[in-house]
Amino acid sequence: MDKILQELVKLLEEKKAKNIKIYDVVEIMPIIKYVVIVTATSTPHVISLSNVINDFFKQHNIQRVLPTTTQMESSPWRLVDGNDIIVHIFKSETRDLYNLEKLYFKAELVYSEESKGLF
Repeated sequence: MDKILQELVKLLEEKKAKNIKIYDVVEIMPIIKYVVIVTATSTPHVISLSNVINDFFKQHNIQRVLPTTTQMESSPWRLVDGNDIIVHIFKSETRDLYNLEKLYFKAELVYSEESKGLF
């Protein structure tokens, strides 16, 4: 799994995602292993990152649990399901509003851009 996360981080950085954070949430949410939270610079960037991550999961044969649904084009928040990896993509102001990092405060932070620490 670590290799998949490393590849995902590299992809997100290449696609200019900002403030990437990965939490190991298995202790607080046993049905998933990791939650990834990223910031996009605009609504089109949210859509683009969502599409890129969906393609990444398909290429790595990561099966989705949630069915693919049509999301509102103007949505400032998208969730991409990768079974054991859930990715939240936010516009900056929406990320600040919902503050999911506070929700996962008991989870282990395994990656953040600030530390460049990975696993």
